[in-house]
Amino acid sequence: MQSNISLKIKLIRNQHNLNQVSFAEIIGVSQATLSEIETGKSKPSCETLQLLAKTYGVDLNWLLLNIDSQHLDKLNEQENILLKGFRNLQEVAKREMLEFLEMKLSRYHNRQQS
Repeated sequence: MQSNISLKIKLIRNQHNLNQVSFAEIIGVSQATLSEIETGKSKPSCETLQLLAKTYGVDLNWLLLNIDSQHLDKLNEQENILLKGFRNLQEVAKREMLEFLEMKLSRYHNRQQS
């Protein structure tokens, strides 16, 4: 199942008219890895996301949370606590939290569709 991140990565690649081989080389992964990321079979590393954001001028908040940085000051108290806590985690813990969030969102969306 494609995640929000995988769809956005594919969108960025298509917007720059790049094939998977060229785009994968730019963001430092193999074409096979990029294919798995774009199909939702694999998750991009934090390093890959950071390089992608820097290279293509993509806001990480939009990429990860679907929030534009200009709207960060409008977060509610719970969102601010979550974001502050997330920023203080080590990279491994951030990846675990993102995987957990995607699992919870998937379950929520599946329940909504039933």
